[in-house]
Amino acid sequence: MAVSLVLSGAIATTLWLQDAAEPTAPAPSYSEQDTDYRILQFQARIYDPQGRLSQTLNGDSLAHYPLGQRYRIEAPSGRSYGVDGRARWHIQSSTATAKDDLTQLLWQGDVVVQQVVAENQSGWTLNTPELQQKTEEQVAYSDAGVTLENGLGNGTAETLTLKMRQQQFTLEGRVENHYDAAQ
Repeated sequence: MAVSLVLSGAIATTLWLQDAAEPTAPAPSYSEQDTDYRILQFQARIYDPQGRLSQTLNGDSLAHYPLGQRYRIEAPSGRSYGVDGRARWHIQSSTATAKDDLTQLLWQGDVVVQQVVAENQSGWTLNTPELQQKTEEQVAYSDAGVTLENGLGNGTAETLTLKMRQQQFTLEGRVENHYDAAQ
């Protein structure tokens, strides 16, 4: 009986050593253009540290690029929300890229940012070729030039800083505004 236990232990140890010594499969190698997965009709919700809805994000597709741990979203659209849960801004563009945790977005190609005043009513509309957004802070920035318009007039500037939660934006660098005279 003691021999069979010792023999069983020796066989188990040998099998365990063989399993441990077997080489593992090599990790797949990716180039910068290779994706490891794609999601069609992508939707995400981003929450602030207090658990309140901060932003929604969706797109026609989301591709993950393992080299660099980044995402690319085709035809992205998003809404940012205030602490009261009301929508503040709507953003859309041709594409967006993001870090793996979606804390930083780079919106590119005909970026349109619309201020949501009421449920189906817009305030300012801002247009820029590129917008960098920090989703946790709800701050966005563009130094690629911006045009803006509302029902009263329009304007241009070199840079834009947008505080989404507070519904505030700052324009800097050759700011020009044109307003129609009241009739």
